[in-house]
Amino acid sequence: MEVKLPFWGTVLTIIGVVILCTLGTWQLQRLQWKADVLDAIEAEYAINASENLLPQAMLFGDVDFKRGYVEGTYLHDKEVLLQPRMHDGDVGYHVLTPLRLSGAQDIVILVNRGWAPFDWDVLEGDEVRKPKGVLKVTGMLRPAPRVSSFVPENIPEQTMWYRIDLEEIATVRRFKVFASNMLYVETEGEGEAGYPIAAATRISPNNNHAQYAFFWFAMAVAMVGIYILRFIAPQMTCKT
Repeated sequence: MEVKLPFWGTVLTIIGVVILCTLGTWQLQRLQWKADVLDAIEAEYAINASENLLPQAMLFGDVDFKRGYVEGTYLHDKEVLLQPRMHDGDVGYHVLTPLRLSGAQDIVILVNRGWAPFDWDVLEGDEVRKPKGVLKVTGMLRPAPRVSSFVPENIPEQTMWYRIDLEEIATVRRFKVFASNMLYVETEGEGEAGYPIAAATRISPNNNHAQYAFFWFAMAVAMVGIYILRFIAPQMTCKT
């Protein structure tokens, strides 16, 4: 029994199935990539960050996340208060304090010390808010967050900071060598109020690529099924 297949219907179906299977295969590749990322994250959290000195080259390198510590002196006079930021329904700011590395007079890295309320300067004195001397700062090294187009521009001359723009901060604060990554502190403040409250650094990306792959392969099977029901099954019925 000869079955006549429509030319364009067959061509378009083949193209559609190929595209859908390609998308499914791509999601399987992403599944493996995400699994490797999750393994790397777990490996980072397994180490003792307070014993892992971050090399200077890594501060400027292409890293997604790396836990460890740096040593240096906070430059409180060049601090950036990123606002407004919410924490448990309260409005405040993120305390971004530049840290000049020990043994490297010109190298500075921006440290996100965490969230504090607007009245933090009233709650605690400078001895708590502005720790002095050479400090060991432990945290997560990450790139600066991407700036959304919905976030207002900074107004440095009015000390109004809404977004993290490392190039702008380096220019305004006149840093000669400014790290291209940031350090997010993992510990809470040492004052009675517990500020700054460390930003959430625990990274747990979802790995839903298996579901995505199943969806695309299922769509390919569905397209083949529709093709059979539309063009082949009627001819088989007529023949019988």
